[in-house]
Order: sequence, then structure tokens, then C-alpha cells
Amino acid sequence: MVRNATKTQKLNPLLIMSTFANVSGERTYQSLQRLEGFWGEAKPPIVQGAIEAQHASKEAVDRAIEVLKNSPVSVSLVALGAFTDVAEIVRMAKQQGLSDKISEIV
Repeated sequence: MVRNATKTQKLNPLLIMSTFANVSGERTYQSLQRLEGFWGEAKPPIVQGAIEAQHASKEAVDRAIEVLKNSPVSVSLVALGAFTDVAEIVRMAKQQGLSDKISEIV
């Protein structure tokens, strides 16, 4: 879905993180890793996000904060599944004065 949207809607995914849903967070991440060859050279970084509710992934949140810091424009956060990491990203962005770098949360 994301790969097709990059072509048809000119989206530019800067980071993809997995999340838990009806399967474990570890299995979701493993599935994303298997798709790495599918992206070709335009592959965004893929990190393992939260594996359970109320425990955000420090690595995933830190990577997202780096994306916000380094982006010359504001970005959209798009989530499919649990918002555990998104909530922590928003909290950290506010704490670090980066709230204006988040244009929307979808």
C-alpha cells in the first residue's frame, strides 16, 4: 500500500515502524523485514515499534524524533494499528520543541 502510494500520490515515507495488532509485534516486524527487497533503492528505514500496549519502542521513537529534527518541512504521522509509539513521539516532540514538525496524524 505504501509503496504504491509513493508512486501514485507522491508520498515520501521517511520511516516505517512495525506495531503489534492481532499478531505479536515481533511477527509484524519480521514480516516487514521480508519485504525489504520489494522496495528497491527507495526503501525507507524499517524499525521495530512497540510490541505491546503501554511500552513504546525507544529505538523507534528515537528514530522518528531524528526524522522530525532533520526534516526541512513538517511531516505526517500515519498509523495503522496501535498508537503506542505515536503517543510517545508526540510527547517527545512537544518536550523537544518539535511539535510544529508534525503536520498531521492520520
